[in-house]
Amino acid sequence: MANQAQWHVTFKQVAQYGTIHYLEVEQSAEIKFSWEFGGGGVIVMIFSPPAASWDKDYPWAAGRRNQIIERVAQEAVRQQAPRSRYEIESDGTINIR
Repeated sequence: MANQAQWHVTFKQVAQYGTIHYLEVEQSAEIKFSWEFGGGGVIVMIFSPPAASWDKDYPWAAGRRNQIIERVAQEAVRQQAPRSRYEIESDGTINIR
């Protein structure tokens, strides 16, 4: 498992939505997540790439979808909303509350 020095998560905002970039330095590869502001107790919803095409689209991250989604969720809270918590839905959507 890569330590945090080997991977990074960055956030970009455009109006009420944006992208999150997960980068693994060793692989020189990136996965883009999208996000938008939520409502009803959800501050932000983060959308991961679909499970059905994950291994094909990101062969360097095959079999690690859940691990990477967890990393993105943890970094979203740590970097953007430290007093919040996250929940990961079965489809990989992350809700920051």
